[in-house]
Amino acid sequence: MTRTIGHPIDRATVATALGYLASLGALQPQGALSRHDADLLDEAGFTDDGERASFSVALGRAQTMSDLRRTALTAAEVADLLTVKAPRVRQLTSIEHKLWALDDVDRRGRRYPKVQFTDTGMVPYLD
Repeated sequence: MTRTIGHPIDRATVATALGYLASLGALQPQGALSRHDADLLDEAGFTDDGERASFSVALGRAQTMSDLRRTALTAAEVADLLTVKAPRVRQLTSIEHKLWALDDVDRRGRRYPKVQFTDTGMVPYLD
């Protein structure tokens, strides 16, 4: 699977991606383009490997979210990094909307994606 998609994936990512693809099928049971749309894409020179591309996108998205969750910081870690107390972290998240948070990540509580921080604080102007 890793060879086919072009980037490393793990079992949990595959399971998540398959669930995501299954939900797409529920939303669009036909799963196919209309004849008109297919003709337009053919005329524009697009290839016919839509299923592989969709699967690759779904796996990539699942892997990105998995990495984001795995490396996310706890509120205590954020407080230490920003040299503030926990209530200030909650205020930055819920009231001021300056921090991104993932709620109930793997039943471990609120986590803060690491990508929004530098070694010395928050990424400027991210809010």
